[in-house]
Amino acid sequence: MSILNVDNLKTLSGNGIDAEIVSIGGGQLSNRNMIINGAMTVSQRGTSALSVSNSGQNYQVDMYRGRAQGGQFSIQQVTDAPSGTGLYNSLKVQVTSADTSLANSAYHELIQYIEGNNFLPTEYGGSGAKTCTLSFYVKSAVASTFTGAIGNVGNNRGFGFNYTINSANTWERKTITIPGDTTGSWNKSNSVGAKIIFALGIGANFATANVNTWETRETMGTDDGYNLMASTANYINFTGIQFEIGDTATTFEHRSIGDEFIRCQRYFAKGRTELCFNGVSGRYGWRTLGQYNMRATPTVSATFHSSGMGSIHGYGARRESGSDTTQILVQTSAGYGADGYFVYEATSEF
Repeated sequence: MSILNVDNLKTLSGNGIDAEIVSIGGGQLSNRNMIINGAMTVSQRGTSALSVSNSGQNYQVDMYRGRAQGGQFSIQQVTDAPSGTGLYNSLKVQVTSADTSLANSAYHELIQYIEGNNFLPTEYGGSGAKTCTLSFYVKSAVASTFTGAIGNVGNNRGFGFNYTINSANTWERKTITIPGDTTGSWNKSNSVGAKIIFALGIGANFATANVNTWETRETMGTDDGYNLMASTANYINFTGIQFEIGDTATTFEHRSIGDEFIRCQRYFAKGRTELCFNGVSGRYGWRTLGQYNMRATPTVSATFHSSGMGSIHGYGARRESGSDTTQILVQTSAGYGADGYFVYEATSEF
C-alpha cells in the first residue's frame, strides 16, 4: 500500500480522486531549500584541507565558514556521503589542535549565513513567522549529543537545538523543527538574514540551558553539546543540509551543478582571463564576470602570469548608471605588444 504524505488534498468530481498538491508541510513545492551548496558539490578553492583559526574568513567548501577560538580544526570537501540519497560529497571537519577544557569565551563552529533576501519567506520578526525545518546528514567518530543554533545578525535572537548521533562512523539523518520567531530584528536585505550554526565545542558564554527555545541572546548551541574539540582523533562530516519552510523534513532537494555554481558565485568567484595588446601603451580594464552580480561590492585580487603587464588593480565595478558596484573589474597598464593572462578572485562573503 502506498502512502502519500501531503498537507492539503482537493477532491475533484469524476470517477476517482485526483490529488492537487498545493504545498508540502506548509512549504513550497520547489526551490524549498534556503541553504546554498547543501550537497557540498561546489568547492571553488579546491579539495585540500583548510586550517581554521581565529583570524580570516576561513571558507573552503563554498558557503560554509569555519570559526575557531581555542583549538583548531580543518575543513574540506571529501567524497563521502550516505548511500541511497543521491549525495556524493560531504564537508569534513577534522580536529587538528585539541581544546580539552573550553574557556567561557571559546567557540568552534561551522556556519552557513542565509542572505536576508533569501530568508524573506520565513517572515521572521512578525506575527506571520513560519515554522521551519532544518535537516541534514551527519557522521562522526563519536556517538553522543551534539548541538547547534539558528540566530540573527544582531546576535540578540537565538534558538539552540540538540541532535544525537547514535552510532559512530555511520551516516544518520537528523531533523530539527523550529517555530517561527515573531519578535526580534531579522534582516531582509543583502546582509545576513539568519545564521545556521553547527557547534563543535563552545564555552559557557555561547551555550544555553534552554533547548528548543527562542531567547534574546547570542546562542551557538546548548550546554548539552559534546566537545568535539577534545581530541585530534575526532571528526564530523555534514551533507544534504536543508532549511525549508514547514514542519516536514522533505527529501533533500538536489540541484544541478550549474544552478548551484551560479548561486555560489554571488558570494565568491574566481577565473582566468587571456590578454593581448597590439595597440598603444595605456591603461585597460575588463569586467571579468559582468554576467554575475555579487551580493555586495566584492573584494578583488588578481595576479598576472606574464611579463610587461604593469600594475594590476581589482575592485567592484560601476556600470554605466554609476550605481552598481557589484560586478568585478580588473584594470592594468600595459605596453605595446604585450600578451598573457591573469587569474582573479572576488569575494562578497559574509
